[in-house]
Amino acid sequence: GWAAWMDRIGKIEREMDWFPELGLDECEQLGEIAQSRWDSFMEGLPDNWPTIKYPAKLLDGSMSEFAIGDIVMQLVAHGSHHRGQINTLIRQAGGEPVNSTFMRFVVAGKEL
Repeated sequence: GWAAWMDRIGKIEREMDWFPELGLDECEQLGEIAQSRWDSFMEGLPDNWPTIKYPAKLLDGSMSEFAIGDIVMQLVAHGSHHRGQINTLIRQAGGEPVNSTFMRFVVAGKEL
């Protein structure tokens, strides 16, 4: 997510492989790189950062414009969409989906 948006708003210079097949170690490494880039990007922004708009390339190659606040909201909320998809597939395959809400994650972290 983070790396995809950095690519979309032109903050990294590379073509994005939108659906790579990666192992857990590779995912962790990419996540750390993306987090570092976003931290650097956000660090230099003024107080009105949520309203600052950037042109962004969409998956179909067309261009649009998004406020940084909207991009952050998309990044925060989009994981719920995928967790729902995964749990639907698990149920369709005869399994029992797990509770994957953010608050369950918070509670699990406190239990460690």
